Amino acid sequence: APEPEDRRFAERQIGSARSVGSEQLTGTERPIGSERLRGTERRSLDLESLIGRYGTLALASLTILLGAGAFLSWAIAHGKIGPGLRVALGALGAAAVAVVGWRLRTRGSVRFGSTLLALALALVHVDAWGAGPYLHLVASPVALSVAAAASVALAVLAWVNDEEALFSVGVGGALVAP
Repeated sequence: APEPEDRRFAERQIGSARSVGSEQLTGTERPIGSERLRGTERRSLDLESLIGRYGTLALASLTILLGAGAFLSWAIAHGKIGPGLRVALGALGAAAVAVVGWRLRTRGSVRFGSTLLALALALVHVDAWGAGPYLHLVASPVALSVAAAASVALAVLAWVNDEEALFSVGVGGALVAP
């Protein structure tokens, strides 16, 4: 709400504009401070803005996952990366994505930070599957417990911050892990 002094100043400006010469306000002019009120109007979402906000973000995340997977597949097929190094690189990649996501969230870009946290969760799941049931570097229950714990941690973070989409990703990941 505007301060009383600001309101009186605005009223004086409107009043003086009405009394200047023979000019009259026609009703199409906006009173001083109306820009502030326009920003509070609820905006409707159309298809273009939905795709722009969420579709491109989902497509970018999928592209990163596919690119990392294609590179790793090539490196594994050509014997460049052994099983232990695969899991270590996967865990390091997931940690790096999670750190960047966390930093973005703390700097005010919550949506993009949350997307990166969800992407880090997906990387943890792929890494845990590779370490356990696929490569047999650790026991499968241990690997899948790590994936489930990461999902639960993400769901708790989302619950505390009241973020439904991130909560769904965390809970969904926990249900998929076992």
